[in-house]
Amino acid sequence: MLIVFAATIGLYFLHGVVHVGPGLVALLGAAAALLWTRPPVEDLIRSVHWDVLVFFIGLFVIVGGLRGVGVLDLVANAVAALAGHGILVTAIVLLWVSAVVSAIVDNVPFTMAMIPVLIALAARGIEVGPLWWALAIGVGFGGNATPIGSSAGVVTLSAAEQGGTPISVRDWLRVGLPATVASCAVGSALLALAVHFGLC
Repeated sequence: MLIVFAATIGLYFLHGVVHVGPGLVALLGAAAALLWTRPPVEDLIRSVHWDVLVFFIGLFVIVGGLRGVGVLDLVANAVAALAGHGILVTAIVLLWVSAVVSAIVDNVPFTMAMIPVLIALAARGIEVGPLWWALAIGVGFGGNATPIGSSAGVVTLSAAEQGGTPISVRDWLRVGLPATVASCAVGSALLALAVHFGLC
C-alpha cells in the first residue's frame, strides 16, 4: 500500500512532465489502492462520507454559478485595480479579501480565480511576489473561519458527527473566527515587514 501511496505522490510532482492532470493522478492512485486492497464493496460504500460528497457537488455548482455571472471576476478585478496604489496596500487588501471570500465560498475556487489575475499583473511588469504570499496567507487562514471555508473543515465536521461528537457551526465560529482574525493580523504584519525589507 505504501508503494501505491509513494507512486501517487511521485506522479503529483511529475504530472507536468508526464502530461497527466492532477485529477487523473488522484483517480489512478485511488483505483490502484482499491485493486491492491480489494475491500468488500459493502464496507467501502458504508465508509464513504456521502454528506461531504453532496456538499462539494453543491458547492462547486454554486461557485460555478458565481463565476458564470462574474461575481468572482468582479472581486478579482477590484483587487487588481488596487495595484496602482502600491504593492503593500494591494498585498494587505488581497490578504484580507482572500480571507473573507475563502470563509464564504471555499478557498480553492477563489484561489483559482485569482491566479490568472496575478499572472496578468506580472505580465504588465508589476512585482507580484508579495501578492502571491498575500493570497496564500489569506486563503489559508480564511478557510479556517467557517466550516465550509476549506475541504478539511467539511471533512472534519462529517467525521466528528460520525464519531458521535458533532461540532455545531456556532462552536466552530466561536473558535474559528477569532483565530482567523488573529492569524491574518499576524500575517499582515509579517508581510509588511517582508515587503519593507525586500524579502518577498
